Amino acid sequence: MSKIIITGGLGFVGANIAESLAQKHHILVVDDLNKEYKNINFQRLKKHNHVNRIDFISNLDKYRNYDIIVHAGACSDTTNYDTEYMINNNFNYSKTLIDFSLNYKINFIFSSSASVYGLGKNGFSVDQICEDPLNIYAKSKLMTDNYIREILNSNKNLDVNITSLRYFNIYGYSEFHKGSMASVPFHFFHQLNENNEIKLFEGSENFYRDFIHVSDIVSITDFFIDNPNSGIFNAGTGECRSFLDLAKITINRYKNIKIKYIPFPEKLKSKYQGYTKACINSLRKIGYVKPFKSVDDGLNLYFDQLEKTII
Repeated sequence: MSKIIITGGLGFVGANIAESLAQKHHILVVDDLNKEYKNINFQRLKKHNHVNRIDFISNLDKYRNYDIIVHAGACSDTTNYDTEYMINNNFNYSKTLIDFSLNYKINFIFSSSASVYGLGKNGFSVDQICEDPLNIYAKSKLMTDNYIREILNSNKNLDVNITSLRYFNIYGYSEFHKGSMASVPFHFFHQLNENNEIKLFEGSENFYRDFIHVSDIVSITDFFIDNPNSGIFNAGTGECRSFLDLAKITINRYKNIKIKYIPFPEKLKSKYQGYTKACINSLRKIGYVKPFKSVDDGLNLYFDQLEKTII
């Protein structure tokens, strides 16, 4: 049994990771506990040890005897253009925890993002030539990835593992608090329950993304806990589907709903990833061979969960 710190443990990905790891490890959930009463994830995780993020970062030395940090804590709002806040909250926080991990030989797993690839003009492998972030959120993630690269390139014989997982388009249970940043399936479900229709941007048949169910992100994280490897890895399926495909799966399940097409926002036209598809060669190379959940199965599982949940 390992002792594991999970930052962002009340968030979408962090809560799923925490709930899974708690089955066989000792976990400490770190997050902004001032939002606990508004967050359904707190109700799921309150039986576990937890600490407010500010108290945690102010007293890091208290936690030097932990084995692993899974750092999923970040501002994930891609429309937040407050540079100072984003750099402090995302990069500086991450850098502090990486330095702490190096000092006390604690394995570190960082939640990065496929947003670092921008429009993907040079593909979606972990090579630097592919990186071209479009917003400050993506830049903050790339800054952390580059810091990890710098450490790994200058220390070939590290006695601790530093890992970055670049999440592609995650969907699944526990994202109730994310508002406009929640996944497309989440919005579909609530739209169809409001007025029997779902909304798509015009041209959505041409927008393809690598959609990965959150359970697969949990599985990848679990793999790296049991099989520590340093480096940057894509956390995607290597497949892509269109937003229209997701709409068709939804319609097939709920039948008499309609698609309402809405104009594509002008402000997003130069900053919108119309296509993503993870290159997962490096992930397969180190031994992660588990098949990924199909979008059809993943969406139906998610809708099953949403139908049982009263928000």
